[in-house]
Amino acid sequence: MGKVLITTEAFRERKVAEEVENLLALRGIEVSTKIFERFPGVLLVESRHLDSVRLSRVMINTAHIRRIVRKVIPVLRDYMLKSPSYVDVTVLILEDFLPRVDLCALRGKTFCVRCRFRGVRGETYCEKLLGYYVKRVVPEARVSLEEPEYVLLVELVGEWCGVYFGPNDRSVLLYPDVQRARSRQV
Repeated sequence: MGKVLITTEAFRERKVAEEVENLLALRGIEVSTKIFERFPGVLLVESRHLDSVRLSRVMINTAHIRRIVRKVIPVLRDYMLKSPSYVDVTVLILEDFLPRVDLCALRGKTFCVRCRFRGVRGETYCEKLLGYYVKRVVPEARVSLEEPEYVLLVELVGEWCGVYFGPNDRSVLLYPDVQRARSRQV
């Protein structure tokens, strides 16, 4: 099952959810959407037939969807937490998610960690701790906050937490905070 977290303009979630479902149905892809009621502008799109990366790629390559969303993040692993804190999230990522990931891909590459917490404080602490861990495991990796080759994204929405780790590839991931516009050469 594939999951993708998308953000859009606040209070347009229902319209966006309907448009995403209809546009993907035209491509033969059945999805369901979940609106996070307490967090305007945040939706979760789920497909039983496509994995997260393929679902994200289809969404980004659908011109109208790309116009109505701000972020498109494939979710490789998600968790439900009771009374989450930044400590709980950080420990969960360190103990459960990162051991499952091939961090060796970062050798000689650049990376960054971005956390977006809704309903809880501590994003910066989580980013720093996860970044330190990655650097300790792969000392050859370099931090780049401008345009990293790899990203570790942690999104916390209330009690739901979703994580992505992979290439900073515009065909799979729409995340303006780590994807700057490339300067045009004349």
